[in-house]
Amino acid sequence: YIGENFRTYLKKKLKDPEHRKGYELARARLKLQLKIQELAKQKKLSIRELAKRMGTSGTQIQRLLDIESEKDFRLGTLVSISQALGKELVIDFR
Repeated sequence: YIGENFRTYLKKKLKDPEHRKGYELARARLKLQLKIQELAKQKKLSIRELAKRMGTSGTQIQRLLDIESEKDFRLGTLVSISQALGKELVIDFR
């Protein structure tokens, strides 16, 4: 993509439905990971403490929150995380 800036390159790539799907999935995953980390930090919860509240291992939560991970969130996991953080899970389409 010599001579193009990244936004132009990305705009072209996102015209392909497969690329768009992968991009949107990665974007949503990253937003979730960052939001969960932010909320845990606000509550002063470590990964281990969050996991304990959820009844799972710290390793499992660490894998989910690793931004290099391509592991998807299950709805049940998101509900458990929201309960452990004392937050309501809201899912919205825009």
